[in-house]
Amino acid sequence: MIKKSLGKLELDYEIDDLLQSCLINRITILPLQLSCFTVLEKLPFIHRDPFDRIIAATAIDLNYTLISRDRNLPKYNLKIIW
Repeated sequence: MIKKSLGKLELDYEIDDLLQSCLINRITILPLQLSCFTVLEKLPFIHRDPFDRIIAATAIDLNYTLISRDRNLPKYNLKIIW
């Protein structure tokens, strides 16, 4: 929502619609975990966006596959689709 409010992200739907869609499709929104910050601290500064760095650290820490079109994220040691 921060990126949307800054004009860096355009959405054709409201946040409530996104949350409802996640519930319907059984998509879990992950809370931040302290262990992710240990990974975040060690990440090289390939990506300058702090939010994307947190997303990358979370994917690495939890050994999850990330779905993203961001061109910098594949430069980290994580699994990525798209």
